[in-house]
Amino acid sequence: MSLSAADLQKRHALEGAPDPFPSLGEQDTNSSKVNGASSSEHKHRAGSNKQVAKPVSLDTSSEAAFPSLGSAKTPTAASSGGWSDVSRIKRAAVKTYGFTDSLDLGDIDLRTAGKDGKPTTLGDVMKTVMSKTGMIIESSTQRKTGMTTFLIKGDSSHDAAKAKNLLTAMLSSRVTRVIDAPESVLGAIVGTKGATITQLRETHQVKIELPPRKDPASNGTAAQLPNNEDDKEDEPTAQITVTGPAPLVESAIVDLKAIIGTRAKKVTRRIKDVPEHVLPFVASDIPSIEAKVLEAHPEAMISITSSREDKEFSLYGDKVAVLAAMDQLQEAIEAWKPRLSSVTVTIPRSQHRFVLGGYGPEELFEESQVVVLAPQQGEGLALWGESAKLGAALGVVLQKASSQHVTSYDLPGKAEHAKQAHAYLVHTSYLDNIAYAHPDVTVHVTPDEEVERTGKISLDFVGDAAKVAPAVSEVKALMKKLDGGLKGIEVDWLVTKFLVSRHDQKIKQFQEEHNVIVFFQPEEMESSSVILVHDPEKSPAGISASQKQKHLKEVADHILKLASEAPAVKSETMHVDKKWHSAVLGKTDEVIGGGGSLSIKVGSQANLGVGKEPPADDDILIRGPVSEVDRAVKEIAKIVEDAKIDEIETSYNIEFTIPRDYVGRIVGSQGAGVNKLRDTLNVRVDFDDEADDTKGEWAEKGKGKKGAAKNSKVKITGRKQNADEAKKRILDLVDKYADETSETLRIPHQYHSGLIGASGKYVTRLEDKYGVKITYGREQNDESYGTGPKGRENLKADEVLIKGGRKGVAGAKAELLEAAEFEKSNNLSVTFNVPTRSISRIVGKGGASINDIKNQTGAQIDIDRAEDSSAGTSTITVRGDAGATKDAKAAILAVAAEFGDEIEETIYIESKYHRNFIGKGGETLRELITKVGGPTDPKQQAGLVHFPRQGESPDEVHLRGDKSLVNKLKKELETMAATFRDRVVMGVGVPAAQHRTLIGRGGQHLNDLQSKTSTQIWFPGSRAYGSVGDPENISALNDVVPEDLVKVFGSKAACEAAIAELSKAPVAPAQRAPRPTVQEQLARTISVPLKYHNVIHQQGNFFRNIRSLGVFLDQSQIPEVSYTPTRPAPTPVVAAISSRIDDVDEEPETASTDGVEWQVIPNYQDAPEGDAEWVLRAREEEALDSAERMLRMAIEHAESASHVGFLTVADRSAFPRIVGTKGANVSRIRAETGADVTVGKSDNTIVIIGSEDAIELAKAAILQTVQGGKGPRRSD
Repeated sequence: MSLSAADLQKRHALEGAPDPFPSLGEQDTNSSKVNGASSSEHKHRAGSNKQVAKPVSLDTSSEAAFPSLGSAKTPTAASSGGWSDVSRIKRAAVKTYGFTDSLDLGDIDLRTAGKDGKPTTLGDVMKTVMSKTGMIIESSTQRKTGMTTFLIKGDSSHDAAKAKNLLTAMLSSRVTRVIDAPESVLGAIVGTKGATITQLRETHQVKIELPPRKDPASNGTAAQLPNNEDDKEDEPTAQITVTGPAPLVESAIVDLKAIIGTRAKKVTRRIKDVPEHVLPFVASDIPSIEAKVLEAHPEAMISITSSREDKEFSLYGDKVAVLAAMDQLQEAIEAWKPRLSSVTVTIPRSQHRFVLGGYGPEELFEESQVVVLAPQQGEGLALWGESAKLGAALGVVLQKASSQHVTSYDLPGKAEHAKQAHAYLVHTSYLDNIAYAHPDVTVHVTPDEEVERTGKISLDFVGDAAKVAPAVSEVKALMKKLDGGLKGIEVDWLVTKFLVSRHDQKIKQFQEEHNVIVFFQPEEMESSSVILVHDPEKSPAGISASQKQKHLKEVADHILKLASEAPAVKSETMHVDKKWHSAVLGKTDEVIGGGGSLSIKVGSQANLGVGKEPPADDDILIRGPVSEVDRAVKEIAKIVEDAKIDEIETSYNIEFTIPRDYVGRIVGSQGAGVNKLRDTLNVRVDFDDEADDTKGEWAEKGKGKKGAAKNSKVKITGRKQNADEAKKRILDLVDKYADETSETLRIPHQYHSGLIGASGKYVTRLEDKYGVKITYGREQNDESYGTGPKGRENLKADEVLIKGGRKGVAGAKAELLEAAEFEKSNNLSVTFNVPTRSISRIVGKGGASINDIKNQTGAQIDIDRAEDSSAGTSTITVRGDAGATKDAKAAILAVAAEFGDEIEETIYIESKYHRNFIGKGGETLRELITKVGGPTDPKQQAGLVHFPRQGESPDEVHLRGDKSLVNKLKKELETMAATFRDRVVMGVGVPAAQHRTLIGRGGQHLNDLQSKTSTQIWFPGSRAYGSVGDPENISALNDVVPEDLVKVFGSKAACEAAIAELSKAPVAPAQRAPRPTVQEQLARTISVPLKYHNVIHQQGNFFRNIRSLGVFLDQSQIPEVSYTPTRPAPTPVVAAISSRIDDVDEEPETASTDGVEWQVIPNYQDAPEGDAEWVLRAREEEALDSAERMLRMAIEHAESASHVGFLTVADRSAFPRIVGTKGANVSRIRAETGADVTVGKSDNTIVIIGSEDAIELAKAAILQTVQGGKGPRRSD
């Protein structure tokens, strides 16, 4: 797919597209100028696709990487020049896909791709990605550069992007990068309800971590610096950590910096300590305040939010708007204070939640403009508002408070015992179980702050009184069992990790021997409290509290003894200047290590506990095993020392001036250029537009020139080596920009797509090679016309603009003109018309014919179908070299000429006869076309006769083709239809004793008679005998007994001829006993459900076995449709589960393994209902008994086949082992399991019918057969 000029322009939406800062590895200035720009454009394009590949240095002089253009050769030989892409010319020969994309990866790291540390190969990774995305992936690796290119093809751009991300994630080394962002920007990065950061994580498949907000550090992590927010314009920054595959991390950082760049110029202000009762009223005025500010400052941006918890307003936006809004908010606060009064109402604290819980306060404020506040102590609620509105609000509050019944229950015992009982309820999720058992009852626990104040823990049960009582009784019963069964001990929380990891089995043994459960507090709580509980669920009846305490004491002694064996834990406080804390926090993960056995706290969080001296701002507290603490102290000291040295080294700065016109291009879009300098060289770059224009190098260069450019001062701060390198790069860019020129070429628009190449590969190669930017003009009717950069719309459709350095522009111009000449000679276009009616024959079924022409000639063919179907001609355009266009046109015209005088005819034939015309697999229809002189090639026969499909007129048959052939077909079809319409059913009486003679051995006599008379003949007991219907001459056959009645089907004349032949049947030999009379025949009637007919039938085997006993069978009714179990469509659950083929664990209803799918459905669910009467007739009682036994056993077998299992495997290669030699394995499985097993002939599904247990046994046996084992026997 060639890239249009409009698509190409999207790659150059930014003026600063060339890379302003090439890597340090470049060797000279000139190389830096060329390669710098090319690598930047490459990275820009990769970033726009959310896929960043590792940069690879380019050797522009390499003939292999950038082949020179070859000269045109004879039409029969393909050129080997850089523009003679044979695969592009003959593209139609390859299967086309809806979407094609490519991915380039440099250093591939397979260590992260394997599972469980096991090695893997690139092929395995590609197979995994293809199975997950459904895309086709091919790869190739350049030996010189080591660059691996993946070609991704499929029908979905979404799946292609997913495949690229998976390949990058599995084949790239994992890295961790940290970037700084102003704290005010964190909200924009997170987005509404986390939408923005979630999208970033999913798009780039990386882990993005933001610093916790006011969250104390837990074990194994470092504490954050105290969040002392202020209202200064230079707000503090926070560190954002990005972890994942290196290219994806880089692309994620690009997007993060884009968000930071758009927000960093805003300011944040806060109005703190707003009275709690005033804040909601002022918050309601925020929309009007914002409107007033924006009216005064229409170009500004302002956002105001309020927080009841923090009692503050937060303002964010442009500084002028923020300051104006702050003044108005202050005025609103002062205006509301005197307008508000309060009233207090006493309500039990257990009922406060009905007023304050959920959205209660907000709803009350919206309804009555009154704020409800609860005091820290007591049972009063304060209502604040305007005096006129307090009365109505008071009534609403009282109604809400009494809206539900509440029963409070205080946990018994002293405060310590109550806390232990509550901890047991939490650890065992007992209250959740109560809520599940009593769904109409809600249980609330006293908040922690109130427990600390009162020392009491209460459970509030809310609901109907009748439903609350049982729940309260259950809790009381549990508390009674816990009496004397609780004990608390203190074990350092760092030691508990040792106990859990080393002595887990011993702790479980305590529960078995002493019936004591040990509960350790969650690690993040850093609590040293350990609770021992005598399990109330297993306590023997009548055990006393003292006996429980005895068991608890023994367990407590054991645990304390185990704790004493743990490595010694110590605490050490380091005094480190606060300014170095950020350096320590940035590397605490390295200091802590993977074990997480250390705890590091900084500043005010470095608290040693109750009764200890409060920490200083400079303190760093380290706790953990002695050896680990000593190691951490040394590492932190080294980190601080390195930070001090780094500060000294990075204090070097250098200043110089550059023309102001180039500053924007050097800074780049959203600061991308400066950010790259900062990230790669660790320097800070500042530009000052107030520089003195009369000084400096560039001022000297501008002297004496009219309109000399103004200068800007550049200040670079960092290490001397890096600062000098940054200056060199900036000055190189200035030289490059000063040398820039542009040139416009005139190339016909029709050749632009060929010059751009598929996905822009040709134009990209030129841009990278010469360090230029190439812009193609586009036509005004292009959808994106006028949407590109300024000046783009000034280009005409046949113009190409080249911008860059003088030398690069000259080189690109020469190569582009040479490529245009090549396109002109190898991209000829021939347009001609053909009859519209011949288009379908030219295209062929599924495009087969047109693709053959494309493959044979190498030309591209476009068919412009006429919008008006009645139009006589359609236009075809053929593109390629001279030979290809000539051959393709000749081949198309030859196909069109075959049509000649084509006509269309419609004849009406009843749909019930259509199957007779088509025949098995279309054989009858093909023979009919050949018979009347039509083509023998199936491709040419297709479309001549069209029978109606579903949704079309059922009796219309369409003929289309050459006039003479269509007329012959019409005549033959109408003749055959008349014959089918004249067919009838007639009967004739033939003694049953003569039936075998008339049928003959193997049905030979019967077949001869049917062929001779062109009829179909059914004898009593044959499969379709009952479904044929009653004979037309039934009134003349009253004296014929049913077992002698033979039915004949065909035209009336043919039926009469067949009846005459049947009536000539020879008389039985005299020595034979005379046929018994009707009275001598024995009969027995058995009722058989219609749904079992197909199972009993056994493809006619059952009737043949019955007949071998001398027994004849008549059926009162035969199902109209033969029931066959149908495999259900795979469910999402089936599609999602994946395991090994030998994983034969049972699943409830549907299971799947890797390459194996197992589905079970009830049998007979769509089978016909009702019963049929089966009449068995025989001369001897013994034969009749045997036949009845066989029928009843068949009915029992059909009844036991209650389920159908569909076992689908990935491929059919295992089927020979499953079937076995001459079906031996299948027969064995049937015999051992009692299930019928049918192996599919045209698909990968094995159908198993039987009882539920039988089909599971058969399934297991089949899967074990695949592995070479034997299936299970019933005794198993």
